[in-house]
Amino acid sequence: MREITDGKGRVYRTERNLAAVLLLMCTAGCYTFQPVSVAELTTGEGIRAVVSGAFADSLSRILPGHRRIIEGSYVEADGSSVLLDVPVSAAYKGMRLQTLNQRIEIPVDAFMDIERRKLSRTRTGLAVGAIVTASTTVIVTQLAGDTGGGVRPGGDGPVDAMISVPFLSLIGVLKSLW
Repeated sequence: MREITDGKGRVYRTERNLAAVLLLMCTAGCYTFQPVSVAELTTGEGIRAVVSGAFADSLSRILPGHRRIIEGSYVEADGSSVLLDVPVSAAYKGMRLQTLNQRIEIPVDAFMDIERRKLSRTRTGLAVGAIVTASTTVIVTQLAGDTGGGVRPGGDGPVDAMISVPFLSLIGVLKSLW
């Protein structure tokens, strides 16, 4: 693992940081919403619901603002209502983001539309392809550029080729992945 120390004594572990960023980019996805009925929902599934104006007005004391579109996680349904976990606020506690959810009971007749959140393989594939293409372009551009060489002024001999440290660590990570 390559460590870089700045002038203030801080140590940066470049491979670990780069691996974390790459993992984050690979796990992020693009989602679409597809129409669904209440009977087709499964517990924990992400949904987006459009509710009637009258029901949205009754939620104004629970949810901030006047929201007719509600996103949350499906909990359960009985014949007359659906329970959703809806995020109402988020705050940092130390280094962690904590989200406060409110469980809301919505009458079935208050729904105007219900949609299921689904991972779009096409959009995610295109996003990953764009990231890989951009990363490859940066790497090739850096490695193909003029990295020094030639003769030093005064004739002391050739100058060693120089490559910047962040790209060396990227190459090390890529080599370890192959």
